[in-house]
Amino acid sequence: MTTSMDNFELEKKARQHGFEAVGSVSIDVLKKIKSRGDTKKYIPENTETFFIFFQSYPLADPINFKDYSEEIRIAYFARIYDYHDILKRKLKEISQELTAETGRFHSWWGADDHSLPEKYLAKKAGLGFWGLNTLLINRDLGSFGFLGVIASPLKFEEVQEQKSSPVEKAHIEKTDSCCYKPARICEDCFKCLKACPVDALSKEKIKLDSDKCISSLTQRRGRFDWRRLAQFQNHFWGCDICQQVCPCNKILDYGRKNYGDYDAGNRGISADHWPRVGPMTVNEVLKLRRRDLPSCWSSYAFGWRGTRILVRNMLIVLANNLKPVYVKEIEEMTRDPSPIIRFYAFYCLYRWYWQENKDRAKNFIAEKIEEEKNSKNLQTLKNIWNSREEFVT
Repeated sequence: MTTSMDNFELEKKARQHGFEAVGSVSIDVLKKIKSRGDTKKYIPENTETFFIFFQSYPLADPINFKDYSEEIRIAYFARIYDYHDILKRKLKEISQELTAETGRFHSWWGADDHSLPEKYLAKKAGLGFWGLNTLLINRDLGSFGFLGVIASPLKFEEVQEQKSSPVEKAHIEKTDSCCYKPARICEDCFKCLKACPVDALSKEKIKLDSDKCISSLTQRRGRFDWRRLAQFQNHFWGCDICQQVCPCNKILDYGRKNYGDYDAGNRGISADHWPRVGPMTVNEVLKLRRRDLPSCWSSYAFGWRGTRILVRNMLIVLANNLKPVYVKEIEEMTRDPSPIIRFYAFYCLYRWYWQENKDRAKNFIAEKIEEEKNSKNLQTLKNIWNSREEFVT
């Protein structure tokens, strides 16, 4: 039995379970920062080291809604079986092996379901640097990746942290004529900032404004001001724009024409053993009702918030695309028992009517003011009616 593990052994074990990179860092690093929540509640007292694992997203094609011709975007991470479940299964297996081989019990592991600062630990473990898009960027693998953590009682073996920063000056090597020219990463780039349609990123420091970020908004509960809903664009769940334009990903053949769809090339990453989201239709989403999420959908990352947010997001996307479909069904949804569903059905129809005939749109709002009983919905409708701003485009 051993009380320590060198990086070569750890890397070998990680690759056996499908991880592409791994590092280790002492628990002492947490003393230097304020972590989210009380980590003492779940991190074993005998923890000496954190093992940090990195796995690139499996290759997964865009999800086409069979009954709708316009594009509806679902982020790469949400096109596959929920990564939390698969990564935690892998981490559990590694923990069990470490326990058997070392005689030291490994009882805790996590993957984006805890309050530990994963990206910070990964950076300190030498797995990459923070980009201005606030994501961990691995020099060889880019930023399209998942992180997992194991708390270990094994002694920490010193790892040389990559000396990187938000203004990382390392150059990307040009490997063939298809690659982008070498560029100074982040410091001379700012592509993610320029491409973000809602200005959610900061040029001065690594900071994400979650109140603007499209990915954050698609996963957040509640009502949004109608003037903000156009920010969703055609994003049904999540957003990858800041990663799609990043040269660190493009040189790995993530990017295609017009920041096209993720392509892992010959990197050995396949979704064959990582189930992908099956065929879907717009009408299926619109028909979802509370506590009625299909069991197959509950296995994917976009299902964790429940049905109402999925219906809401679909109504917003349809409204923003300005391509009316299932109009009768959505008109019926303006009488749905759920005030939230009615709220977004109002928005969808109002945008459609507005582009067709502004008088029809105004009459629609007047009609719903007479019918609506929910105070919050009613206030929004009145605000729209009283506003002289023609903000819907």
